[in-house]
Amino acid sequence: SQLEHLCEGCVYVCSSTDHFVRLPYGRQEPPRPHWTLGRSTRGIPGTPSSTPTTHHNTLPTHHGFVRPKLITVIRNGVRPRKAVRVLLNHKTARSFEQVLDDVTKVIKLDSGAVRKVFTLTGKPVTTLADFFGPDDIFIAYGLEKYSHDDFDLDSEECKHLNGAMRVRREQRFSCGRPMSPISDVSSNLSFQSSHSISPKASKKLHFTNNVVLPETVGRLYFVREMLGDGNFARVYQCVSRESGIEFALKIIDKDKCRGKEQMIANEVAILRRVQHPNVVRLVEEFNFDTELYLVMELVKGGDLFDAIAAATKFPEYEASCLVSHLASALAHLHSLNVVHRDIKPENLLVGVRGVLKLADFGLATELPQDGSLLSTVCGTPTYVAPEILAETGYALEVDVWAMGVITYILLCGFPPFVSQTNNQDELFDQILGGRFEFMAPYWDGISASAQDLIRGMLQVDVTQRLTAVQVLAHPWLQQQGSGASRQSDAWQVGLHFEERTRPSLDTTGTLPSAMS
Repeated sequence: SQLEHLCEGCVYVCSSTDHFVRLPYGRQEPPRPHWTLGRSTRGIPGTPSSTPTTHHNTLPTHHGFVRPKLITVIRNGVRPRKAVRVLLNHKTARSFEQVLDDVTKVIKLDSGAVRKVFTLTGKPVTTLADFFGPDDIFIAYGLEKYSHDDFDLDSEECKHLNGAMRVRREQRFSCGRPMSPISDVSSNLSFQSSHSISPKASKKLHFTNNVVLPETVGRLYFVREMLGDGNFARVYQCVSRESGIEFALKIIDKDKCRGKEQMIANEVAILRRVQHPNVVRLVEEFNFDTELYLVMELVKGGDLFDAIAAATKFPEYEASCLVSHLASALAHLHSLNVVHRDIKPENLLVGVRGVLKLADFGLATELPQDGSLLSTVCGTPTYVAPEILAETGYALEVDVWAMGVITYILLCGFPPFVSQTNNQDELFDQILGGRFEFMAPYWDGISASAQDLIRGMLQVDVTQRLTAVQVLAHPWLQQQGSGASRQSDAWQVGLHFEERTRPSLDTTGTLPSAMS
């Protein structure tokens, strides 16, 4: 109780309470600290609740590599070994220790806590970033020693991992990405860069701020700092030497993304066509033998997920402003016969002035000219449309469904479709049936017009679902104001976003965070 009681060289234990627990070190995992803040920092809750949520270290952390990812963890032991799937995102992977704790709870090792994790190649997993590398399957151990035979899967284990339809459907939604997205990409697309560089010219290098750039790029832009580093892409903040305007420079390593060339070419081709104030703009690209350089619009603010997590819900006038911007972007996109297929808050960037911009076109594709429907199962579970789950074929309407889910979340703070037990099949059944409600007291103060718009966007029958153009013309958006009033609303929305850069690494790098 006195500062003088502290002796030099001695070791002390600090606690926020007077209760101490004697720990038998070496025999069990010591409890890790749980931190909470006075203001909730959780993401969008699965269900409305007034009970405070406790997280591992909810103090602000910024792991640029964290993205939504579904991993498989195999329980070391007698074969066939048990395998479980764990969803990693900004909410469930705040620290390496939190992931180990979650794996311990679901894997239930005979030896107690999970203390060692390896990839199937035998590489030890020692940091949080290791879970977000190229590996999706891991083996969990306690204190027991590992054997090289542990990393070989027998036929029963392979059957368990790949056989069931439910598992295949979950795998298709892993990280919000399809297993085989190329099937929906037009075969006549080929990458044509605005700057096709000869091999001889590509060898000339320009050194700027510890980043080596080809001379063609370096004489136009200089690099300030790295914004993100993904699996096969790096994003830097750069500045035009001529105008002084800041941009995001995305550098894609072609050697690391072999097999995805068509997807990247498809994304760039679509970005080249889409020119809209509510879509992140592709300024220019440089195509070299080993790397592709994309100069993108830099959005200083954050994504909508962060804003919802901080504000929980938005007033109607602010929500209508955001929905108006998104509907405008989708109306333009759909006029080009392009479907985005991954509309979610993490892919919606909002600048400090409150202007929403649609990003991440990694799953976007042009609809077939013959009028046939798409069939690839892709997207993010919370926002996926029923026709995608039913695998009956889908088109532009899936984007409007996702916009309806986002509108619902903006106004009340939680999704319309929720599994009380976090069962994905139960969630999908709700979506397929279009079963949701405007629960009291969360919707008591929300206008009937807003609820009517949401009903129109969340129609299971695609012929009855509103189009993006019809959403723009809906009375709720019209009543909330336009022109100068809308600009004022946008400025109010911008107050939720501090000035920071948050690049999208989409298909050419790490994925953004996702809500389960």
